[in-house]
Amino acid sequence: SGELSRERTIHSSAQERAQQHTPASRGRGRDSAASRLAASAAVQPEQQQQPPPRLRLQRRSDPATDSTTTPIMVTPPIISGPWAVVFNTSFATCNASGHDNVDSPARAFVGGDGLVRVTASCRTARFMRGRDLDTVVHDCSIVHNSTMNPNPAVFSQNEWVHATYAMDNGWTVFGLLHDEYHGFDVNNCDAQPYKHGLCQMFAVTAAVSHDSGDSWDHIRLPPNHLVAAVPHQYVGDNSTLWFGWGDTGGIVQSPVDHYFYTTAHNRATIGQQHNGTCLLRTNDLSDPATWRGWNGTHFAVTFIDPYSVGPDSVAGDISAHICRVLEDPTTPRRGLPRGADHQPTVNQGLVWSIPQQAFVAVLWNTRRDPTIAGGAPFAVAISRNLIDWSDPLPLPLPESLPDGQLAYPSFLDPDAQHRGDTSFDTIDSTPSLYFGLANPPGTGLRNHWDALVKVPLQWV
Repeated sequence: SGELSRERTIHSSAQERAQQHTPASRGRGRDSAASRLAASAAVQPEQQQQPPPRLRLQRRSDPATDSTTTPIMVTPPIISGPWAVVFNTSFATCNASGHDNVDSPARAFVGGDGLVRVTASCRTARFMRGRDLDTVVHDCSIVHNSTMNPNPAVFSQNEWVHATYAMDNGWTVFGLLHDEYHGFDVNNCDAQPYKHGLCQMFAVTAAVSHDSGDSWDHIRLPPNHLVAAVPHQYVGDNSTLWFGWGDTGGIVQSPVDHYFYTTAHNRATIGQQHNGTCLLRTNDLSDPATWRGWNGTHFAVTFIDPYSVGPDSVAGDISAHICRVLEDPTTPRRGLPRGADHQPTVNQGLVWSIPQQAFVAVLWNTRRDPTIAGGAPFAVAISRNLIDWSDPLPLPLPESLPDGQLAYPSFLDPDAQHRGDTSFDTIDSTPSLYFGLANPPGTGLRNHWDALVKVPLQWV
C-alpha cells in the first residue's frame, strides 16, 4: 500500500544507503566539466573558467560567505518545437479512487528498474511511467494517499508529493511533502463569514520510498517528519490568512558545495515571518532535522515544531527560526521580485544549468502582475549562488495554446537521464517547460488543473 497512514521509521539499511550518498561522496554522473569546475573553484578561484558571455557574474563557492554582488544578464529561451499534452485528466478512469488532477509541479526521477517516473499529482498521488520522459504513460495505481489526520499538531492532513530525489540505486527515493491543514474540513474553523484562505496552515514534511516510488512512508513518525514550519500554531478564525512553509521548488544538488537545496513559500506574513521564498539546504536527505534556512548571512535558521516547544518558547524570541525571504535581501543583494501589491512570485522549479553554470528558477507569477516579467504567467531567473538573482524574464508560451488558467511551471530536461542525472535536477540548453492547464475549452470542468502540458525550449 502507498498510504502514509502506515507509519514506520527508516530502517538501518536505508540509513546506511543514505550515508553512502552524502554530499561529500556522491558524483551522480553530472557533467564532468561542471564537477571539475566546481573542484577548481573551491581550491583555486583565481583560475576559474570564464562564464558564458550572456552571464556576467563571478562564480561563488559559498553563498553564506560571499557578500559581493555583480549584475546578471540573461536572455530567455525560445520555443523550439510543438507543445504537447503529457497527461489529460481522466475522471472516468481514475477519479473513483481519489483525486486525479494535476495539482503540483512536474517532478521526475529514474527508478531502480530503469523506468522514468513523473508526478504532478494532487493529494492522491499517481505516477506516469515510461522508458524516458517522452514515453511516460499515466498509471491509475495510487502510490501515496494523504493521511488526513485532523490534528494540526501532527502536520499530516492533506499531503502532496511535491519534490522527489532518487539516490543512485534508484530504489531509494526521498520526497518533500507539501502539507495543508484545512480546519474547515474537520470542524475546526470559527471564521465567520468564511472566505478563501482562512483556517489553513502549511508545512513541509519528509517522506521516503524504498521501491522506486511505488509506495511512500513518512520518513519518521509524525510530527518528527517535519522539515519546515513557521513558528506559529494554527489559527482558526478570521484574523490570519493561510500561512506556513510549503510549495517547494524541487530539490537540486549543488555541484559547487554538494548540499541539497530547495525553496519553500509562505503565502501570508504572520508575526515576524514575512511572506515569500525561503532558501533551505541540507547535507542529509534522510534526516529532516538537518535542514537549515537562510537568515540573510548564513544557513542558520532552525525550524521548530510550534506545538512541541511550548507556548512560552513560541511567544518569546523566535528570531533564530525566522527565514530571511529571498524577496527581502540584505543590502546590496538582488533578490527575487515582489509585485506592485508587494506579493511575491512562487518558485516552482529549481535546477542547475550545465551550459550556463548557474541555478535557474522557474517562477509562477500567480497574479499576472505587470511589473514582473511584463505580466507573463511564467518567468525565469538565474543565480550563481541562489541568493543574488537576475531580473525575471518571461518564458515564451505557444500562441496555439488553448485558453485557460496556467499553473505549476517547472523545467525537465529529456537529456538528463542519458547523462546519468537520475533526479532530473540539471538542464542543458534544451529543457522542456512543464505546467498545468486548467479548464481548457470543452471540458465543462471547473477548479481543476485538467492537463499537464510541455513546451520544448532552447537557449541560444
